[in-house]
Amino acid sequence: MRWEPIGSLNTGQMPQDEGWILWCLDIAQQYIELVCGRAPPGCKVGVMWQEHDLGHYPSLGVCYEDSTQWEEYARLCEEALVTFDRSVNWFDLKEYFENSVDELANNESMVNLQRREVSVREALLRPLDEIADIEELKVMIRKLQQVGKANDPNRGGA
Repeated sequence: MRWEPIGSLNTGQMPQDEGWILWCLDIAQQYIELVCGRAPPGCKVGVMWQEHDLGHYPSLGVCYEDSTQWEEYARLCEEALVTFDRSVNWFDLKEYFENSVDELANNESMVNLQRREVSVREALLRPLDEIADIEELKVMIRKLQQVGKANDPNRGGA
């Protein structure tokens, strides 16, 4: 199987932000699979590692066998990734994420923190094939936004 890179996200620096970058790439992959549909037979979207003068860095790519269908799918995925990356303010999202984790660690018991982390993780990592339609996805996004607002002291939350 061969890999064709489709791009990376403008967030974080390797190696100190590796976990954050991989988490963001996972979200981007889910978005791509939602808007581009399932990969053709013999193809898949995933994280690939590329070499650079300063080390290795992760990006998204299309893995494919000797299929001719992968080229059009890779082009669509690349366009979707560019749109997704431009649409997200990664700096603000990362800052909010880090502040939320710090605040939760200081203000909640470990049991409540673990319960919230599990529910958010379950919502974010839910397989796309279990999501019935775009309306269900919108409901999930609104719930996650409400969790964020409830824990944001600047928005009247905790």
